[in-house]
Amino acid sequence: VTYTAQAASQKVIYIAAARAEEVSSFTANGEGYVTDASVDFDDQIRTNKPENYDFVDESEFPGSQKLTAGETTPVRILVKTHKDTNHDGDKN
Repeated sequence: VTYTAQAASQKVIYIAAARAEEVSSFTANGEGYVTDASVDFDDQIRTNKPENYDFVDESEFPGSQKLTAGETTPVRILVKTHKDTNHDGDKN
């Protein structure tokens, strides 16, 4: 019996915490993303963060996940609207 791993990916959805609605999404994939492989795509989660949003809590990132074939439950990441902390008179 020969086992051949299939290409796999993981959908990530960014949810606006205040409104409980989807802001954006992407599909994490790349080299080594095959069935039964454990991959850490936290870097892709950070890279694809929606513009003008911040993460609610990065400790809730999934870390290493085992990929499976076919449809998987999307990873949900909570985000909040970015608030500029500069005030009039502040130096950048």
